[in-house]
Amino acid sequence: MFRFVSFVGLWGFCLNLQAAEKFLLIQEARLEQLESAYEGKEDPSLPPEAKAIATKIVKEADKRVGKPVITITENENLQASKDPHDYFSIGRYFWPDPSKPDGLPWINRDGETNPDAVKASDEKKLGEMIHTVEYLALAYHLTGKEKYGTEAARFFRGFFLDAGTKMNPHLDYGQSVPGKATGRGWGLIDTRGFMSLPDVLKLLEKCSAWTEKDREEMKAWWTAYGDWMQTSQIGLQEKKAPNNHGAAYDVQLAAVLVMAGGRMRQRRCWESHYLPGWMLILPRRGNSRGSWHGRKAGRTAAST
Repeated sequence: MFRFVSFVGLWGFCLNLQAAEKFLLIQEARLEQLESAYEGKEDPSLPPEAKAIATKIVKEADKRVGKPVITITENENLQASKDPHDYFSIGRYFWPDPSKPDGLPWINRDGETNPDAVKASDEKKLGEMIHTVEYLALAYHLTGKEKYGTEAARFFRGFFLDAGTKMNPHLDYGQSVPGKATGRGWGLIDTRGFMSLPDVLKLLEKCSAWTEKDREEMKAWWTAYGDWMQTSQIGLQEKKAPNNHGAAYDVQLAAVLVMAGGRMRQRRCWESHYLPGWMLILPRRGNSRGSWHGRKAGRTAAST
């Protein structure tokens, strides 16, 4: 739904922060078009694909209703941390060294994905969870049916809050390299999808199933994770990255501070530390209002 890695999307994010928009990534005009299309309103200004996209979103949400919660604690690969609540991933371009009897340390084969590294990592579970709550929250907004909001709340609790299945708020073991590093700053690129969650939570704002207790516990989780991003050696390592990793860190931190309950704090942080640099390197144009054609339903339809 909201996932983006392009500079155009990042630019839209910057503008929304400055303007204190209701959403960070969703274009409200497009969300309204999806609502109108789903309700069957006759409006010649609606994009012809809007109805199909809105229907697709609800169908995808229906597929996820009643499914087991998604959690990283099901991963039996605990080679870096012995705590199943710790997020774990292996750098996807690292492979066993064929010249070593035990293959250690693994070596980088840039651009060649190691399927064993992908299989051992929690990144896929994280992505599945984000897709799930995106579809369910959008379906809740489009239909007004509580069942979708209730399900989104259940998946949020399962991944972040419930004692038996929650993820610990750090990435100390992200993008590890067997035999060399138990975790690296590059692991924060795994959680780039977190930048979509402020809008997902905003869509659940009126959902009775997402209780005040849930909201406060979720804020506490994001506060702890944001503190880790800004103080840990791994977090600071990624902050200094000059490429797309550093860019993803900046935007992810801004989103995390919003979810921690400090939108004004987040705006001040962004405007004082990050925005000046972004103003120099990003295209000087606003949100694209172009065609929706070719975009995947439920992932980019409501965003830039």
